[in-house]
Amino acid sequence: MGAEGRYEDYELLSLIEQEWKRPPPIQASHFASGMSARAAVVVLYWTYFETRMARLVQRGMADLPDLYRKRINDRSQNITTYMHDTYKQVYGVTYYDDLSSVGSEHIAGHLAQVQDSRNRFIHGEPRAVSDRVVERVVSRLYEEHEAWIDVFNLRLRERRLPLRQR
Repeated sequence: MGAEGRYEDYELLSLIEQEWKRPPPIQASHFASGMSARAAVVVLYWTYFETRMARLVQRGMADLPDLYRKRINDRSQNITTYMHDTYKQVYGVTYYDDLSSVGSEHIAGHLAQVQDSRNRFIHGEPRAVSDRVVERVVSRLYEEHEAWIDVFNLRLRERRLPLRQR
């Protein structure tokens, strides 16, 4: 399965594809809020991204005793913490640093924009997930996934010392 660790990853990708290919509503401004009729693409994509990020961090903590993993997980309350603080505790750098090291620093900016749009959407600003944001997610899906695989493989090759041995 490579960098995909669960069958559900493929199902999420299939749902993203279905939402993208679904015919748009006849009325162009379907939602008065300005939200994209395909906003579900962004929500599904971000869910997919979060599961991969959690899996990568968990893989890095595999050699730690359960108690330490639990304490670290209890402190990691959102994806931002996982990508930055927790990831740095486990691997010594942030996820964005790893993206840069594999030549995909532009993906970090893309992820930050998608995360911002998704968060604003979830917290009461539906127009934050516009057609433009949806199109950007779809157009960069392959490139982001390739960067993810590069980072995943980097972490497999450069097996860092567990936290307790640093």
